[in-house]
Amino acid sequence: MFSAIKRLGPKLVMIGEMVHDLKFFMLMLTVFIFAFGVPAYSLIYGVEEFSWHLPRSILNIAYWQIFGELEILDEIESNED
Repeated sequence: MFSAIKRLGPKLVMIGEMVHDLKFFMLMLTVFIFAFGVPAYSLIYGVEEFSWHLPRSILNIAYWQIFGELEILDEIESNED
């Protein structure tokens, strides 16, 4: 297929290599987000029993804090009362 389409072939190879690099980057990003999210979630909500929704909640809170979504501060203050 690459030899039949001379212009598209090299671009497909480049896209494939970039996707491979993107997978590694996304894996590292997820590790760092969880490394921040687990202690942050623990400080906000305390110890909770494991459920399959817990990792998604941790990832969601940490991910949105990267972009400066600070509504979580309202939840922190409401938990302190």
